[in-house]
Amino acid sequence: MQDVAPYRPGEFYRRELPALRAVLRGLDGLGLLVIDGYVDLDPPGRPGLGAHAHAEFGVAVIGVAKTAFHGATHAVPVPRGSSGRPVLVTAVGMPRTEAAELVLGMAGRFRIPDALRRADQLARASVDAGTG
Repeated sequence: MQDVAPYRPGEFYRRELPALRAVLRGLDGLGLLVIDGYVDLDPPGRPGLGAHAHAEFGVAVIGVAKTAFHGATHAVPVPRGSSGRPVLVTAVGMPRTEAAELVLGMAGRFRIPDALRRADQLARASVDAGTG
């Protein structure tokens, strides 16, 4: 993505949503999207990347965040692997508790589920190669 907006706290979606649009363009049958980030940023529901993705693509979204966002006290901590730090799960289109169970059961023996780790590796490789 050539026109990637810089990161701004609380506006992560501005940088990441265009990439999601590009990757998901033309994809049919999507029923669930798992993202690296928050669905909503606080208990009242200030929208994060996941909420914007849900509104755009019309599917349930699970947000898996690696770091705590100030005010995101509603996120469900999910311990994975041998790490003492949980991932933080938010969701839209399904209960957070169900989303947390799905994240707990995702493949991978480390804190970050394999699918998210692999997507991150592919994105970084694309950027490093100058194609992202």
